Amino acid sequence: MNPTPSLPTRDDKVFVAGHRGMIGAALVRALETRGYTDILVRNDIQLDILDQRSVFELIEFQRPSYVFCAAERPPSGDAEEPGRVLFENLTIQNNLIHGAHEAAVRWLAFIAADGIYPAGAVEPVAESAAMSGPPATGAHGQARLAGVQLCDAYGAQYGQPFVSIVPSCVYGPADSFDLHGGRPVPVLLRQLHLAKLVRGLALDAISADEKRHGRIPDDVLARLGLARGEGKRVVATGAEPAIVLPWAADTRWDLVFADDLAAVCVDLMERCYDGPMLNVGSATPVTLAELASALAAVVGFEGCIQFSATAVAGSPLLDTGRLSALGLVAKTSLETGLMATYADYTAERKKKAAAVAA
Repeated sequence: MNPTPSLPTRDDKVFVAGHRGMIGAALVRALETRGYTDILVRNDIQLDILDQRSVFELIEFQRPSYVFCAAERPPSGDAEEPGRVLFENLTIQNNLIHGAHEAAVRWLAFIAADGIYPAGAVEPVAESAAMSGPPATGAHGQARLAGVQLCDAYGAQYGQPFVSIVPSCVYGPADSFDLHGGRPVPVLLRQLHLAKLVRGLALDAISADEKRHGRIPDDVLARLGLARGEGKRVVATGAEPAIVLPWAADTRWDLVFADDLAAVCVDLMERCYDGPMLNVGSATPVTLAELASALAAVVGFEGCIQFSATAVAGSPLLDTGRLSALGLVAKTSLETGLMATYADYTAERKKKAAAVAA
């Protein structure tokens, strides 16, 4: 039986898959801010999202009216893992989208990524560029593009409003802050913060940073004037910390704040949008040099930042014409978004009550 599209009420159940990630966490914040009271989430212990039966049973039993697919398995650092990345992402997407179909969910949004577009696509990149060439991000982009195609196919065959949303380079609270990642905000912000701690000889704070945000790779440690001492504790070498980035200073990035993306997604849900795929971007790209200057001011670091002499692609500028035609735009300024991201990065973590996760 096909679902009957209807506008949501604040007590409708909304399932956010991937709520612990940056985008999923922003979606939960946006829903809570607008007064939604029945937000369904599950952590990795409560749900093995790779297990089809578990996902199907959850959706069938809980009967959410709306679903946001923000769960993914990105590559680990700079490792080449195309098999794992492709298999896990395809499995997650298939489980969620088909499970929503079987349970006659009213509306579903699949959050893709700008890596579905081919490298070198004409900018600003329109949604029509999808499938005009191999996805720029290899296995991850291939998987996300397959998710877009699956939503389109279910819409065509069953008339279900399963829509795809393609954000540009997302940043914000709850990011991964992987120092070998492929996005500039988490890489740069963490290096700047660590360099600031090194200058203040705040070694305990550096150890705390590792516990919260993950191990600092040895090459980054060395550049920051740090080394591993006895018991693998971090010690200062006395060298001046250096910030080294893998991109050229003039590399351009189309950055969109996670909370802006989430607000757009919830707006589309509240309209029961049932149209073609939509790009969500800033419409105003920044160079890496501009970003570095803005982030250094937010963190409070005064020092040298070294850029790569090799030209490495940033993120493509996305064409947001379809989104603008709906009256929707990303509103947060870069400075405001960076300040919110850094505040979250340095905030003392408190265990949230499991009310939402129950």
